[in-house]
Amino acid sequence: MKSRIPKVLHEIFGVSMLEHVVNTSKKIHPRDIIIVVGYKARLVKSRMGPLFQYVEQKKQLGTGHAVFQAEKKLKQKKGSVLILSGDVPFITAGTLRRFMATHNRQNADGSVLTALLKKPKHYGRIVRNKRGELKHIVEFKDAARPERNIKEINTGIYCFKIQKLFSALKSVKPHNQQGEYYLTDVVKIFIKDGHKMLAVRSKCSKEIEGINTREELKKLEKQKSQNRIKE
Repeated sequence: MKSRIPKVLHEIFGVSMLEHVVNTSKKIHPRDIIIVVGYKARLVKSRMGPLFQYVEQKKQLGTGHAVFQAEKKLKQKKGSVLILSGDVPFITAGTLRRFMATHNRQNADGSVLTALLKKPKHYGRIVRNKRGELKHIVEFKDAARPERNIKEINTGIYCFKIQKLFSALKSVKPHNQQGEYYLTDVVKIFIKDGHKMLAVRSKCSKEIEGINTREELKKLEKQKSQNRIKE
């Protein structure tokens, strides 16, 4: 974002991206909301206020490492945890409800929300087997050319049964070009161990687009103002 402000605090219509995500999550009535903070954690906490639980990722070692910071707050709880990204501000409550309903109805151990994009760019790709079931997820930087041609992408939104999630996270290793602990490796472990893992496709690709630059922020703000992203 070329800014000293944490990315998730950049504003759309006067509201930070993180606040958009948290406000949407409130609509599906979660038992708890836990925010993982890292860069300029104090500033993020000050902006969001004392009503939420926080855990700190002191070193940015990947998505899997970020989620693992919440283990102490979640390990005694039952049920499933929904994992959202702070830079995907226009995800709707309707999509999250449908996603969670599918996860619960099919009694899945884990689910990932996907979308079809004409230009998938830097997103991780969803690889399915011949039966259309999720085979694995490959990060763009680690993807071979045929995998980069796949149009179905990983939105970075997941739902996992809590106990199985943290058990799998303990087995994740940073064997990739970035030297990071990928949350996508949990998907690989789930499938290998025979856990039920779903890839649930979103009906609206516009709402799942992440923001990494100011240009992308302006583009999505314009789309929202034109009511192109709807509940």
